Amino acid sequence: MEKRAPKYLHVLWQDDLKFFSNLIAMINDPLCGFDKDEHLFITPFVDVFEELKDRGNVEFFDEGSGNWALVHCISSNANRVDWVFFHGAVRKASVLLLRKSILKKIVWRTWGGELFFSRESKNILRSLLSAPLNSVLAERYKGFRAFGVANLVDVLEVERRLPGMQCFHMSYSTPDFDSLALASESLHPNSDEEDRPVEILVGHSGYEGDHHKTILRKLSRFKNENIRVNLVLSYGDSNYIEEVAELGDRLFGKKCRIIKDFMPKADYGRFLKSMDVAILDDMRSSALGNFSALVAMEKSLYINALGVYREAMEVEGLPYRLTDDIDNMSFSDFASPLVYETRGMLSRLAPKPMCCGVKRWHSMLRELDEEAEASL
Repeated sequence: MEKRAPKYLHVLWQDDLKFFSNLIAMINDPLCGFDKDEHLFITPFVDVFEELKDRGNVEFFDEGSGNWALVHCISSNANRVDWVFFHGAVRKASVLLLRKSILKKIVWRTWGGELFFSRESKNILRSLLSAPLNSVLAERYKGFRAFGVANLVDVLEVERRLPGMQCFHMSYSTPDFDSLALASESLHPNSDEEDRPVEILVGHSGYEGDHHKTILRKLSRFKNENIRVNLVLSYGDSNYIEEVAELGDRLFGKKCRIIKDFMPKADYGRFLKSMDVAILDDMRSSALGNFSALVAMEKSLYINALGVYREAMEVEGLPYRLTDDIDNMSFSDFASPLVYETRGMLSRLAPKPMCCGVKRWHSMLRELDEEAEASL
């Protein structure tokens, strides 16, 4: 029997497994109610393909010499499907080169709020051209069918830059990391232990957006207190990771725990739960798995005054502290727990069970299919 043409093309733009594996497992699981033959996943990353190729609906494409090769691949595949889903950090130059007729088929599941070229780019030419390029990019993005988001933080991030764009909630959740279940247990599991250090989480990955160096220097005034600083550096910029690890070791010595290996999801959930203070200073939407779990667990969160996290916490009426204030705080005030008058686990920012994610995917695909049929 001749294999049916897929209806949905998923472009896996990032060298990642933790999310893509979850996504493909959900689509291919008969219990979730999707037709796996309707979905085709393509990736330019050999390691990702080698790990996922046994799933049956994953193909490799050779990215070749740059953006034009990638554009050709997307264009040729887009002609045989109804919808194209981008997952991860899309090459912005490629978006500029795509035909307008393809844009209206695209739903981009954004990660980390990297929608535009940065004005602080290390590439001087790109930095100078960022404003005019971003203006053109904004018009291209407005041609997209919609954006895919994780939660309210992403919605606010998109709305800041592209007012009026439709957002679909597109979860990568799995049943083995249910932070709601973790949060329903004791919220402060170590509170009765004597002489335990105050556990402080700084950032979520090895990227400069978390401002690790600035935060570590702020915390150095507490280095003689009974603390442990936790740096999760399991992925990111390798040079930056080494710089952060070296600074953490120099400032805090044995009081600094550096984590460079990925933990099993359930173990990572327990690790987050053991934190007393979490400092996420990124201004963009990022690390939403960490952020959502920490909100559900009602942790003391320190966030950037100008960041989208703050806007989301304000919308939800949840408590937070600002990283700018650490310089003027006593240690007891810094380490004191926040009082969540509205339960964090009930917030729109909290992670949802996998069944909610599956329902939202079905709802989105149904809406898109009805639209495609109406256009025939």
